[in-house]
Amino acid sequence: MFRYLRVFICFVMLPHLAQAALQYTQHEEALCNNGAQATYSHFKAEGSNWLVYVQGGGVAINADSLKQRLPRQVTPPSHDDFGYHYPMVRDFHKRGYNVIVIPYCSSDLHQGNHTHQIDGIDVPFKGRVIFEDIIAQHKDQLASADSLIFAGYSAGAIGLGFNADLIAGFDAVRVILDSFWLDDESLRVRQGLQGGRWDEINAFVYPNMPDHCKAQHWANCFPTKANFDKHGLTNIFPIWNIGDRYARGDRGAVRASTFSHIRHYQAGFSMDAEKRDVRGFEEWGHVMTANDLYSVTYEGVSVQDIIWNWIEGKSPSFVILDEDGSPLLTSSTKLSLKAPEHSGFESHNFHNLPKKEHSFTYLFDASEARAGEAYQRFELRSGDCFPEPDGKWNDCETDRERFEFSSQPEQPPQGRECYGYSLKLADDFIPVDPTNTDLGQVHQIGGPKGTAGGLKSFPPLIQIGASKKHLNFGWHELTGDANNVRDKKRTYKLAKLKDIRGKWTDISFCLDYENKRMDAWVNGKKKVEIKKSPINFVPKATYFKYGIYRSFISRYISKRGEMPTQIVFYDEVRRGHSVEEVDRHFNPDLQPVD
Repeated sequence: MFRYLRVFICFVMLPHLAQAALQYTQHEEALCNNGAQATYSHFKAEGSNWLVYVQGGGVAINADSLKQRLPRQVTPPSHDDFGYHYPMVRDFHKRGYNVIVIPYCSSDLHQGNHTHQIDGIDVPFKGRVIFEDIIAQHKDQLASADSLIFAGYSAGAIGLGFNADLIAGFDAVRVILDSFWLDDESLRVRQGLQGGRWDEINAFVYPNMPDHCKAQHWANCFPTKANFDKHGLTNIFPIWNIGDRYARGDRGAVRASTFSHIRHYQAGFSMDAEKRDVRGFEEWGHVMTANDLYSVTYEGVSVQDIIWNWIEGKSPSFVILDEDGSPLLTSSTKLSLKAPEHSGFESHNFHNLPKKEHSFTYLFDASEARAGEAYQRFELRSGDCFPEPDGKWNDCETDRERFEFSSQPEQPPQGRECYGYSLKLADDFIPVDPTNTDLGQVHQIGGPKGTAGGLKSFPPLIQIGASKKHLNFGWHELTGDANNVRDKKRTYKLAKLKDIRGKWTDISFCLDYENKRMDAWVNGKKKVEIKKSPINFVPKATYFKYGIYRSFISRYISKRGEMPTQIVFYDEVRRGHSVEEVDRHFNPDLQPVD
Protein backbone atom coordinates (compact mmCIF):
# COMPACT_ATOMS: atom_id res chain seq x y z
CA MET A 1 0.00 0.00 0.00
CA PHE A 2 2.19 2.86 1.28
CA ARG A 3 5.94 2.66 1.61
CA TYR A 4 5.77 3.59 5.28
CA LEU A 5 3.58 0.58 6.02
CA ARG A 6 6.47 -1.76 5.27
CA VAL A 7 8.34 -0.58 8.36
CA PHE A 8 8.74 -3.26 11.03
CA ILE A 9 6.51 -2.57 14.03
CA CYS A 10 7.82 -3.43 17.47
CA PHE A 11 5.43 -3.39 20.43
CA VAL A 12 6.52 -3.17 24.04
CA MET A 13 4.53 -5.98 25.56
CA LEU A 14 3.09 -5.77 29.02
CA PRO A 15 2.75 -8.91 31.18
CA HIS A 16 0.00 -11.13 29.83
CA LEU A 17 -3.42 -10.53 31.31
CA ALA A 18 -5.68 -13.53 31.64
CA GLN A 19 -8.67 -11.21 31.38
CA ALA A 20 -7.43 -9.48 28.19
CA ALA A 21 -8.80 -10.23 24.76
CA LEU A 22 -8.11 -8.79 21.33
CA GLN A 23 -11.37 -8.67 19.44
CA TYR A 24 -12.23 -7.87 15.84
CA THR A 25 -14.85 -5.52 14.54
CA GLN A 26 -17.57 -7.25 12.54
CA HIS A 27 -18.78 -4.70 10.02
CA GLU A 28 -17.09 -5.24 6.67
CA GLU A 29 -16.30 -1.52 6.42
CA ALA A 30 -14.87 -1.14 9.93
CA LEU A 31 -11.39 -0.79 8.49
CA CYS A 32 -8.15 0.93 9.44
CA ASN A 33 -6.36 3.19 6.97
CA ASN A 34 -4.24 0.28 5.73
CA GLY A 35 -7.39 -1.62 4.77
CA ALA A 36 -7.17 -4.19 7.58
CA GLN A 37 -10.11 -5.09 9.78
CA ALA A 38 -10.05 -2.92 12.91
CA THR A 39 -9.45 -4.54 16.30
CA TYR A 40 -9.98 -3.46 19.88
CA SER A 41 -9.00 -4.59 23.37
CA HIS A 42 -11.38 -5.90 25.98
CA PHE A 43 -10.11 -6.21 29.57
CA LYS A 44 -12.68 -8.28 31.39
CA ALA A 45 -13.67 -8.03 35.03
CA GLU A 46 -16.40 -9.40 37.24
CA GLY A 47 -19.33 -7.14 37.81
CA SER A 48 -21.16 -4.71 35.57
CA ASN A 49 -19.09 -1.52 35.64
CA TRP A 50 -17.76 -0.45 32.23
CA LEU A 51 -15.24 2.01 30.86
CA VAL A 52 -14.93 2.68 27.13
CA TYR A 53 -11.59 4.41 26.51
CA VAL A 54 -10.94 6.03 23.14
CA GLN A 55 -7.39 6.50 21.93
CA GLY A 56 -6.19 9.81 20.47
CA GLY A 57 -3.34 10.86 18.26
CA GLY A 58 -3.78 13.69 15.76
CA VAL A 59 -5.59 13.76 12.42
CA ALA A 60 -4.71 13.44 8.73
CA ILE A 61 -5.73 16.72 7.09
CA ASN A 62 -4.62 15.70 3.58
CA ALA A 63 -2.85 12.90 1.72
CA ASP A 64 0.62 14.10 2.66
CA SER A 65 -0.16 14.22 6.34
CA LEU A 66 -1.58 10.70 6.17
CA LYS A 67 1.68 9.47 4.67
CA GLN A 68 3.58 11.07 7.53
CA ARG A 69 1.65 9.19 10.20
CA LEU A 70 3.43 6.37 11.99
CA PRO A 71 2.69 2.77 10.97
CA ARG A 72 1.03 2.08 14.33
CA GLN A 73 -1.37 4.96 13.67
CA VAL A 74 -2.85 3.41 10.52
CA THR A 75 -2.82 -0.31 11.35
CA PRO A 76 -4.88 -2.33 13.85
CA PRO A 77 -3.20 -3.48 17.10
CA SER A 78 -2.32 -7.15 17.07
CA HIS A 79 -1.78 -7.93 20.75
CA ASP A 80 -4.43 -8.38 23.41
CA ASP A 81 -2.75 -6.08 25.96
CA PHE A 82 -3.10 -3.01 23.77
CA GLY A 83 -4.06 0.04 25.80
CA TYR A 84 -3.21 -1.39 29.19
CA HIS A 85 -0.22 0.92 29.39
CA TYR A 86 -2.59 3.86 29.81
CA PRO A 87 -2.73 4.69 33.55
CA MET A 88 -6.47 5.34 33.52
CA VAL A 89 -7.17 2.00 31.84
CA ARG A 90 -5.05 0.10 34.38
CA ASP A 91 -6.60 2.01 37.26
CA PHE A 92 -10.19 1.32 36.26
CA HIS A 93 -9.54 -2.34 35.49
CA LYS A 94 -7.83 -2.88 38.83
CA ARG A 95 -10.88 -1.33 40.49
CA GLY A 96 -13.17 -3.90 38.90
CA TYR A 97 -14.25 -2.18 35.69
CA ASN A 98 -14.62 -4.00 32.40
CA VAL A 99 -12.60 -1.87 30.00
CA ILE A 100 -12.89 -1.54 26.23
CA VAL A 101 -10.07 0.32 24.50
CA ILE A 102 -10.95 1.65 21.04
CA PRO A 103 -7.70 2.12 19.09
CA TYR A 104 -7.26 4.99 16.67
CA CYS A 105 -6.25 3.69 13.24
CA SER A 106 -8.55 5.78 11.04
CA SER A 107 -6.85 9.20 11.27
CA ASP A 108 -10.26 10.93 11.10
CA LEU A 109 -11.18 11.84 14.70
CA HIS A 110 -13.30 8.68 14.96
CA GLN A 111 -16.02 10.27 12.80
CA GLY A 112 -15.28 9.29 9.20
CA ASN A 113 -17.28 7.11 6.84
CA HIS A 114 -15.60 7.77 3.51
CA THR A 115 -12.62 6.87 1.31
CA HIS A 116 -9.99 8.91 -0.51
CA GLN A 117 -7.93 7.75 -3.44
CA ILE A 118 -4.26 8.25 -2.59
CA ASP A 119 -1.51 7.12 -4.96
CA GLY A 120 -4.13 5.19 -6.92
CA ILE A 121 -5.41 3.29 -3.86
CA ASP A 122 -8.76 3.73 -2.12
CA VAL A 123 -7.88 4.50 1.50
CA PRO A 124 -10.67 4.01 4.06
CA PHE A 125 -11.41 6.60 6.73
CA LYS A 126 -13.95 4.68 8.79
CA GLY A 127 -13.67 5.92 12.36
CA ARG A 128 -17.42 6.25 12.83
CA VAL A 129 -18.05 2.75 11.50
CA ILE A 130 -15.42 1.30 13.84
CA PHE A 131 -16.82 3.14 16.86
CA GLU A 132 -20.40 2.16 16.05
CA ASP A 133 -19.47 -1.49 15.47
CA ILE A 134 -17.67 -1.87 18.80
CA ILE A 135 -20.50 -0.23 20.74
CA ALA A 136 -23.04 -2.44 18.96
CA GLN A 137 -21.13 -5.61 19.94
CA HIS A 138 -21.40 -4.67 23.62
CA LYS A 139 -24.68 -2.79 23.55
CA ASP A 140 -26.52 -5.07 25.96
CA GLN A 141 -23.68 -5.12 28.48
CA LEU A 142 -23.27 -1.34 28.35
CA ALA A 143 -27.00 -0.77 28.63
CA SER A 144 -27.20 -2.84 31.81
CA ALA A 145 -24.05 -1.43 33.39
CA ASP A 146 -24.20 -0.21 36.98
CA SER A 147 -21.63 2.41 36.07
CA LEU A 148 -20.88 3.36 32.45
CA ILE A 149 -18.15 5.82 31.49
CA PHE A 150 -16.90 6.91 28.08
CA ALA A 151 -13.49 8.58 28.13
CA GLY A 152 -11.04 9.69 25.49
CA TYR A 153 -7.94 11.80 25.15
CA SER A 154 -7.10 14.38 22.47
CA ALA A 155 -8.50 13.06 19.16
CA GLY A 156 -10.27 10.38 21.20
CA ALA A 157 -12.06 13.09 23.16
CA ILE A 158 -13.06 14.75 19.89
CA GLY A 159 -14.44 11.39 18.80
CA LEU A 160 -16.73 11.38 21.82
CA GLY A 161 -18.20 14.64 20.59
CA PHE A 162 -18.84 13.30 17.08
CA ASN A 163 -20.33 10.13 18.55
CA ALA A 164 -22.42 11.87 21.20
CA ASP A 165 -25.58 10.52 19.57
CA LEU A 166 -24.45 6.94 20.17
CA ILE A 167 -23.34 7.66 23.74
CA ALA A 168 -26.68 9.31 24.47
CA GLY A 169 -28.39 5.98 23.79
CA PHE A 170 -27.35 4.82 27.27
CA ASP A 171 -28.87 5.94 30.56
CA ALA A 172 -26.89 7.68 33.30
CA VAL A 173 -23.72 7.63 31.23
CA ARG A 174 -20.67 9.68 32.23
CA VAL A 175 -18.22 11.25 29.77
CA ILE A 176 -14.60 12.26 30.45
CA LEU A 177 -13.03 14.58 27.87
CA ASP A 178 -9.25 14.65 28.31
CA SER A 179 -7.60 17.60 26.60
CA PHE A 180 -10.12 18.49 23.99
CA TRP A 181 -12.93 20.69 25.13
CA LEU A 182 -14.10 23.58 23.02
CA ASP A 183 -14.73 26.39 25.45
CA ASP A 184 -16.87 29.18 24.02
CA GLU A 185 -13.87 31.14 22.77
CA SER A 186 -12.13 28.18 21.11
CA LEU A 187 -15.44 27.21 19.51
CA ARG A 188 -16.01 30.75 18.20
CA VAL A 189 -12.58 30.85 16.56
CA ARG A 190 -12.96 27.40 14.98
CA GLN A 191 -16.37 28.23 13.58
CA GLY A 192 -14.61 30.86 11.51
CA LEU A 193 -12.18 28.38 9.94
CA GLN A 194 -13.49 28.20 6.41
CA GLY A 195 -12.45 29.37 2.98
CA GLY A 196 -9.02 28.98 1.37
CA ARG A 197 -7.00 26.02 2.67
CA TRP A 198 -9.74 25.25 5.19
CA ASP A 199 -12.14 24.29 2.44
CA GLU A 200 -9.59 21.70 1.29
CA ILE A 201 -9.04 20.43 4.83
CA ASN A 202 -12.76 20.24 5.50
CA ALA A 203 -13.33 18.32 2.27
CA PHE A 204 -10.63 15.81 3.22
CA VAL A 205 -11.50 15.31 6.90
CA TYR A 206 -15.28 15.87 7.02
CA PRO A 207 -16.91 14.83 3.71
CA ASN A 208 -19.40 12.49 5.40
CA MET A 209 -19.88 13.35 9.06
CA PRO A 210 -22.42 11.53 11.26
CA ASP A 211 -26.00 12.53 10.48
CA HIS A 212 -26.39 14.69 13.57
CA CYS A 213 -23.39 16.75 12.47
CA LYS A 214 -24.34 17.34 8.83
CA ALA A 215 -25.60 20.73 7.64
CA GLN A 216 -23.52 22.50 10.30
CA HIS A 217 -19.91 23.49 10.89
CA TRP A 218 -17.75 20.57 12.01
CA ALA A 219 -16.66 22.45 15.15
CA ASN A 220 -20.19 22.16 16.53
CA CYS A 221 -19.69 18.40 16.80
CA PHE A 222 -16.49 18.69 18.81
CA PRO A 223 -16.83 18.28 22.58
CA THR A 224 -18.82 21.38 23.54
CA LYS A 225 -21.43 22.16 26.12
CA ALA A 226 -23.98 22.87 23.37
CA ASN A 227 -23.31 19.54 21.66
CA PHE A 228 -23.75 17.53 24.85
CA ASP A 229 -26.76 19.60 25.91
CA LYS A 230 -28.40 18.79 22.58
CA HIS A 231 -28.01 15.08 23.28
CA GLY A 232 -29.10 15.28 26.91
CA LEU A 233 -25.64 14.39 28.23
CA THR A 234 -25.14 16.14 31.56
CA ASN A 235 -22.54 14.07 33.45
CA ILE A 236 -19.50 15.63 31.79
CA PHE A 237 -15.92 15.86 33.13
CA PRO A 238 -13.77 18.22 31.00
CA ILE A 239 -9.98 18.29 31.37
CA TRP A 240 -8.84 21.45 29.61
CA ASN A 241 -5.67 23.17 30.75
CA ILE A 242 -4.77 26.79 30.18
CA GLY A 243 -1.89 26.88 27.71
CA ASP A 244 -3.04 23.79 25.77
CA ARG A 245 -1.83 24.37 22.22
CA TYR A 246 -5.24 23.43 20.81
CA ALA A 247 -7.12 26.19 22.64
CA ARG A 248 -7.82 29.16 20.38
CA GLY A 249 -8.51 32.87 20.75
CA ASP A 250 -8.09 35.20 23.69
CA ARG A 251 -6.62 33.35 26.64
CA GLY A 252 -8.64 35.30 29.17
CA ALA A 253 -11.84 34.35 27.35
CA VAL A 254 -10.70 30.72 27.15
CA ARG A 255 -10.01 30.72 30.87
CA ALA A 256 -13.34 32.31 31.82
CA SER A 257 -15.41 30.00 29.62
CA THR A 258 -13.55 26.85 30.68
CA PHE A 259 -13.99 27.62 34.35
CA SER A 260 -17.65 28.47 33.81
CA HIS A 261 -18.27 25.11 32.15
CA ILE A 262 -16.46 23.18 34.87
CA ARG A 263 -18.51 24.93 37.53
CA HIS A 264 -21.68 24.21 35.57
CA TYR A 265 -20.95 20.49 35.53
CA GLN A 266 -19.45 20.53 39.05
CA ALA A 267 -16.84 18.27 37.48
CA GLY A 268 -13.54 18.65 35.69
CA PHE A 269 -9.95 19.80 36.01
CA SER A 270 -8.05 22.83 34.75
CA MET A 271 -4.76 24.52 35.62
CA ASP A 272 -2.37 26.97 34.01
CA ALA A 273 -0.11 24.23 32.65
CA GLU A 274 2.24 26.65 30.93
CA LYS A 275 2.79 28.61 34.12
CA ARG A 276 3.43 25.37 35.99
CA ASP A 277 5.64 23.96 33.19
CA VAL A 278 3.45 20.85 32.87
CA ARG A 279 3.92 19.45 29.36
CA GLY A 280 1.88 16.28 28.88
CA PHE A 281 2.04 14.75 25.39
CA GLU A 282 2.30 18.28 23.98
CA GLU A 283 2.75 21.72 25.46
CA TRP A 284 1.09 22.65 27.69
CA GLY A 285 -0.65 20.02 29.79
CA HIS A 286 -2.12 18.26 26.77
CA VAL A 287 -3.40 14.82 27.88
CA MET A 288 -3.47 13.70 31.52
CA THR A 289 -5.20 10.29 31.63
CA ALA A 290 -2.88 8.48 29.21
CA ASN A 291 0.41 9.32 30.92
CA ASP A 292 1.91 9.80 34.37
CA LEU A 293 0.12 13.12 34.88
CA TYR A 294 -2.94 11.05 35.78
CA SER A 295 -1.68 10.53 39.34
CA VAL A 296 0.53 13.60 39.82
CA THR A 297 -0.77 15.83 42.62
CA TYR A 298 -1.20 19.57 42.26
CA GLU A 299 -1.99 21.46 45.46
CA GLY A 300 -2.70 18.10 47.07
CA VAL A 301 -5.05 16.68 44.42
CA SER A 302 -4.64 14.67 41.22
CA VAL A 303 -6.82 14.12 38.17
CA GLN A 304 -7.18 10.52 39.31
CA ASP A 305 -8.48 11.62 42.74
CA ILE A 306 -10.96 14.08 41.28
CA ILE A 307 -12.33 11.61 38.73
CA TRP A 308 -13.02 9.01 41.40
CA ASN A 309 -14.59 11.59 43.72
CA TRP A 310 -16.90 12.54 40.85
CA ILE A 311 -17.85 8.93 40.16
CA GLU A 312 -18.40 8.09 43.83
CA GLY A 313 -20.30 11.27 44.67
CA LYS A 314 -17.57 12.65 46.90
CA SER A 315 -15.91 16.05 47.06
CA PRO A 316 -14.07 17.72 45.55
CA SER A 317 -15.43 16.64 42.17
CA PHE A 318 -13.78 19.45 40.28
CA VAL A 319 -10.61 21.50 40.64
CA ILE A 320 -9.63 24.79 39.05
CA LEU A 321 -6.06 25.91 39.69
CA ASP A 322 -4.54 29.31 38.89
CA GLU A 323 -7.86 31.07 38.37
CA ASP A 324 -7.38 34.47 36.71
CA GLY A 325 -3.68 33.58 36.54
CA SER A 326 -3.49 33.58 40.35
CA PRO A 327 -2.44 30.81 42.74
CA LEU A 328 -6.08 29.88 43.31
CA LEU A 329 -7.59 26.44 43.60
CA THR A 330 -11.35 26.24 43.19
CA SER A 331 -13.11 22.94 43.82
CA SER A 332 -16.54 21.73 44.78
CA THR A 333 -15.49 21.96 48.45
CA LYS A 334 -13.33 25.05 48.75
CA LEU A 335 -11.70 28.09 47.24
CA SER A 336 -8.05 28.03 48.21
CA LEU A 337 -5.32 30.63 47.72
CA LYS A 338 -1.88 29.05 47.85
CA ALA A 339 0.51 31.09 49.94
CA PRO A 340 4.28 31.28 49.27
CA GLU A 341 6.42 29.61 51.89
CA HIS A 342 8.12 32.85 52.96
CA SER A 343 4.74 34.27 54.02
CA GLY A 344 4.55 31.85 56.95
CA PHE A 345 1.27 30.45 55.65
CA GLU A 346 0.52 27.48 53.40
CA SER A 347 -2.90 28.52 52.12
CA HIS A 348 -5.95 30.68 52.72
CA ASN A 349 -9.27 28.86 52.33
CA PHE A 350 -12.97 29.53 51.93
CA HIS A 351 -15.04 26.38 52.46
CA ASN A 352 -18.64 27.55 52.21
CA LEU A 353 -19.05 27.30 48.44
CA PRO A 354 -20.41 28.27 46.07
CA LYS A 355 -19.09 31.80 46.40
CA LYS A 356 -20.52 34.70 44.45
CA GLU A 357 -18.70 36.13 41.46
CA HIS A 358 -18.07 39.46 43.17
CA SER A 359 -16.88 38.00 46.49
CA PHE A 360 -13.17 37.69 45.74
CA THR A 361 -10.75 38.67 42.99
CA TYR A 362 -7.00 38.19 42.75
CA LEU A 363 -5.65 41.25 40.94
CA PHE A 364 -2.39 41.65 39.02
CA ASP A 365 -1.28 45.28 39.00
CA ALA A 366 2.13 46.14 40.41
CA SER A 367 1.25 49.84 40.35
CA GLU A 368 -1.66 49.23 42.75
CA ALA A 369 -0.24 46.43 44.93
CA ARG A 370 1.31 47.25 48.30
CA ALA A 371 4.35 45.23 47.24
CA GLY A 372 5.11 42.81 44.43
CA GLU A 373 2.75 42.32 41.51
CA ALA A 374 -0.60 41.20 42.97
CA TYR A 375 -3.14 41.93 45.65
CA GLN A 376 -6.61 40.76 46.75
CA ARG A 377 -10.05 42.33 46.51
CA PHE A 378 -12.99 41.38 48.77
CA GLU A 379 -16.54 42.59 48.28
CA LEU A 380 -19.46 41.94 50.63
CA ARG A 381 -23.01 42.82 49.59
CA SER A 382 -26.32 42.65 51.37
CA GLY A 383 -27.38 39.01 51.69
CA ASP A 384 -23.89 37.54 51.28
CA CYS A 385 -24.05 34.67 53.76
CA PHE A 386 -22.72 31.20 53.06
CA PRO A 387 -23.86 28.18 55.12
CA GLU A 388 -21.23 25.59 55.98
CA PRO A 389 -21.66 22.46 53.81
CA ASP A 390 -21.80 20.17 56.86
CA GLY A 391 -24.64 22.20 58.35
CA LYS A 392 -22.78 22.92 61.60
CA TRP A 393 -22.97 26.68 61.15
CA ASN A 394 -25.12 28.97 59.03
CA ASP A 395 -24.39 32.70 58.88
CA CYS A 396 -27.75 33.23 57.18
CA GLU A 397 -29.55 31.97 60.29
CA THR A 398 -27.28 33.65 62.85
CA ASP A 399 -27.56 37.33 61.83
CA ARG A 400 -24.26 37.43 59.97
CA GLU A 401 -22.71 38.08 56.54
CA ARG A 402 -19.14 37.36 55.51
CA PHE A 403 -16.58 36.38 52.96
CA GLU A 404 -13.43 35.39 54.82
CA PHE A 405 -10.41 33.20 54.26
CA SER A 406 -9.28 30.87 57.05
CA SER A 407 -5.51 30.47 56.94
CA GLN A 408 -3.38 27.39 57.32
CA PRO A 409 -1.44 26.13 59.15
CA GLU A 410 -3.02 26.53 62.55
CA GLN A 411 -0.82 27.80 65.38
CA PRO A 412 -0.41 26.39 68.87
CA PRO A 413 -1.10 28.94 71.64
CA GLN A 414 2.49 29.05 72.84
CA GLY A 415 5.59 31.15 72.45
CA ARG A 416 5.06 34.25 70.32
CA GLU A 417 2.83 34.43 67.24
CA CYS A 418 2.87 37.53 65.04
CA TYR A 419 0.66 38.51 62.11
CA GLY A 420 0.93 41.23 59.54
CA TYR A 421 -1.05 42.43 56.54
CA SER A 422 -1.65 45.51 54.43
CA LEU A 423 -5.19 46.83 54.27
CA LYS A 424 -6.84 49.38 51.98
CA LEU A 425 -10.47 50.43 52.30
CA ALA A 426 -12.33 51.44 49.16
CA ASP A 427 -12.87 55.18 48.81
CA ASP A 428 -16.60 54.75 49.49
CA PHE A 429 -16.19 52.35 52.43
CA ILE A 430 -18.58 53.16 55.27
CA PRO A 431 -18.88 51.55 58.71
CA VAL A 432 -22.18 49.86 59.54
CA ASP A 433 -22.64 50.65 63.22
CA PRO A 434 -24.14 49.27 65.34
CA THR A 435 -23.29 46.17 63.30
CA ASN A 436 -19.69 44.97 63.60
CA THR A 437 -17.36 44.86 60.57
CA ASP A 438 -14.23 42.76 61.15
CA LEU A 439 -11.24 42.88 58.82
CA GLY A 440 -8.90 40.35 60.43
CA GLN A 441 -9.32 37.84 63.24
CA VAL A 442 -7.42 35.31 65.32
CA HIS A 443 -9.87 32.53 66.11
CA GLN A 444 -9.74 29.44 68.29
CA ILE A 445 -10.20 25.71 67.86
CA GLY A 446 -11.37 23.98 71.01
CA GLY A 447 -11.78 27.25 72.89
CA PRO A 448 -14.56 28.30 75.28
CA LYS A 449 -18.12 28.89 74.10
CA GLY A 450 -21.13 30.85 75.17
CA THR A 451 -23.82 33.14 73.78
CA ALA A 452 -23.83 36.59 72.22
CA GLY A 453 -26.93 38.53 71.26
CA GLY A 454 -29.05 35.53 72.21
CA LEU A 455 -27.20 33.27 69.74
CA LYS A 456 -24.55 30.63 70.35
CA SER A 457 -21.05 32.01 70.19
CA PHE A 458 -17.52 30.67 69.77
CA PRO A 459 -15.59 33.83 70.51
CA PRO A 460 -12.28 34.69 68.87
CA LEU A 461 -9.21 36.08 70.58
CA ILE A 462 -8.57 39.09 68.36
CA GLN A 463 -10.72 41.11 65.94
CA ILE A 464 -9.47 44.04 63.87
CA GLY A 465 -12.65 45.95 63.08
CA ALA A 466 -14.09 49.11 61.56
CA SER A 467 -16.49 50.86 63.90
CA LYS A 468 -17.81 54.42 63.80
CA LYS A 469 -14.81 56.50 62.74
CA HIS A 470 -11.97 54.15 63.63
CA LEU A 471 -10.19 50.92 62.85
CA ASN A 472 -9.87 49.14 66.18
CA PHE A 473 -7.87 46.35 67.78
CA GLY A 474 -10.32 44.20 69.73
CA TRP A 475 -9.18 41.70 72.36
CA HIS A 476 -11.76 39.30 73.76
CA GLU A 477 -11.02 38.87 77.45
CA LEU A 478 -12.69 35.56 78.24
CA THR A 479 -13.40 34.51 81.82
CA GLY A 480 -15.71 32.29 83.86
CA ASP A 481 -17.03 28.89 82.77
CA ALA A 482 -15.58 27.47 79.55
CA ASN A 483 -19.06 26.29 78.51
CA ASN A 484 -20.76 29.60 79.33
CA VAL A 485 -17.92 32.04 78.97
CA ARG A 486 -18.07 35.71 79.83
CA ASP A 487 -16.79 37.73 76.89
CA LYS A 488 -15.55 41.26 77.54
CA LYS A 489 -14.25 42.86 74.36
CA ARG A 490 -11.46 45.38 75.02
CA THR A 491 -11.15 47.88 72.17
CA TYR A 492 -8.08 49.95 71.25
CA LYS A 493 -7.97 52.51 68.46
CA LEU A 494 -5.53 51.83 65.62
CA ALA A 495 -6.34 54.50 63.00
CA LYS A 496 -9.02 56.85 61.78
CA LEU A 497 -11.02 55.42 58.89
CA LYS A 498 -10.67 58.67 56.92
CA ASP A 499 -6.91 58.18 56.98
CA ILE A 500 -6.96 54.65 55.53
CA ARG A 501 -9.55 54.94 52.77
CA GLY A 502 -7.97 54.65 49.35
CA LYS A 503 -4.44 53.95 50.57
CA TRP A 504 -2.49 51.05 51.98
CA THR A 505 -2.18 50.76 55.74
CA ASP A 506 0.23 48.23 57.27
CA ILE A 507 -1.06 46.42 60.35
CA SER A 508 0.96 44.04 62.52
CA PHE A 509 0.44 42.54 65.95
CA CYS A 510 2.03 39.92 68.18
CA LEU A 511 0.42 37.62 70.73
CA ASP A 512 3.04 36.64 73.29
CA TYR A 513 1.66 33.66 75.19
CA GLU A 514 4.93 33.07 77.03
CA ASN A 515 5.50 36.60 78.35
CA LYS A 516 1.77 37.39 78.64
CA ARG A 517 1.47 40.47 76.48
CA MET A 518 0.05 41.79 73.21
CA ASP A 519 1.41 44.54 70.94
CA ALA A 520 0.07 46.10 67.74
CA TRP A 521 1.54 48.52 65.19
CA VAL A 522 0.17 50.63 62.36
CA ASN A 523 2.62 51.69 59.66
CA GLY A 524 5.48 50.82 62.00
CA LYS A 525 4.18 52.85 64.95
CA LYS A 526 3.10 51.09 68.13
CA LYS A 527 -0.58 51.65 68.84
CA VAL A 528 -1.39 48.93 71.37
CA GLU A 529 0.45 47.47 74.37
CA ILE A 530 -1.46 45.11 76.63
CA LYS A 531 0.45 43.48 79.46
CA LYS A 532 -1.88 40.52 79.90
CA SER A 533 -1.98 37.01 78.53
CA PRO A 534 -3.95 36.73 75.28
CA ILE A 535 -5.74 33.68 76.76
CA ASN A 536 -7.31 32.62 80.02
CA PHE A 537 -8.43 29.30 78.52
CA VAL A 538 -5.99 27.20 76.50
CA PRO A 539 -7.48 26.20 73.11
CA LYS A 540 -6.21 23.33 71.01
CA ALA A 541 -5.02 25.77 68.35
CA THR A 542 -5.54 29.23 66.89
CA TYR A 543 -5.80 30.38 63.29
CA PHE A 544 -5.87 33.63 61.34
CA LYS A 545 -8.82 34.84 59.24
CA TYR A 546 -9.16 37.83 56.93
CA GLY A 547 -11.74 39.27 54.56
CA ILE A 548 -14.99 41.02 55.52
CA TYR A 549 -17.18 39.74 58.37
CA ARG A 550 -20.33 41.47 59.63
CA SER A 551 -22.15 40.26 62.74
CA PHE A 552 -25.55 41.23 64.16
CA ILE A 553 -26.64 42.81 60.88
CA SER A 554 -30.22 43.17 62.15
CA ARG A 555 -29.03 46.03 64.35
CA TYR A 556 -28.18 48.08 61.26
CA ILE A 557 -31.12 46.88 59.15
CA SER A 558 -33.70 47.77 61.81
CA LYS A 559 -32.47 51.37 61.85
CA ARG A 560 -31.26 52.06 58.29
CA GLY A 561 -32.52 49.36 55.98
CA GLU A 562 -30.46 47.21 53.59
CA MET A 563 -26.80 46.54 54.38
CA PRO A 564 -24.46 48.59 52.17
CA THR A 565 -21.77 47.06 49.95
CA GLN A 566 -18.25 47.14 51.42
CA ILE A 567 -15.03 46.65 49.43
CA VAL A 568 -11.64 46.02 51.03
CA PHE A 569 -8.21 45.22 49.56
CA TYR A 570 -5.52 43.04 51.17
CA ASP A 571 -1.86 42.39 50.47
CA GLU A 572 1.28 41.07 52.22
CA VAL A 573 -0.53 38.63 54.54
CA ARG A 574 2.12 37.05 56.79
CA ARG A 575 2.77 35.24 60.04
CA GLY A 576 5.95 34.64 62.04
CA HIS A 577 7.41 34.72 65.53
CA SER A 578 8.56 38.34 65.58
CA VAL A 579 7.36 41.63 64.19
CA GLU A 580 10.45 41.69 61.97
CA GLU A 581 9.13 38.61 60.17
CA VAL A 582 5.77 40.18 59.31
CA ASP A 583 6.21 43.95 58.97
CA ARG A 584 8.18 45.73 56.22
CA HIS A 585 8.60 48.79 58.45
CA PHE A 586 10.83 46.73 60.73
CA ASN A 587 12.38 44.66 57.94
CA PRO A 588 12.42 46.36 54.51
CA ASP A 589 14.07 43.29 52.98
CA LEU A 590 10.97 41.14 53.33
CA GLN A 591 10.17 39.39 50.05
CA PRO A 592 6.79 40.41 48.56
CA VAL A 593 3.91 37.99 49.10
CA ASP A 594 2.48 37.12 45.66
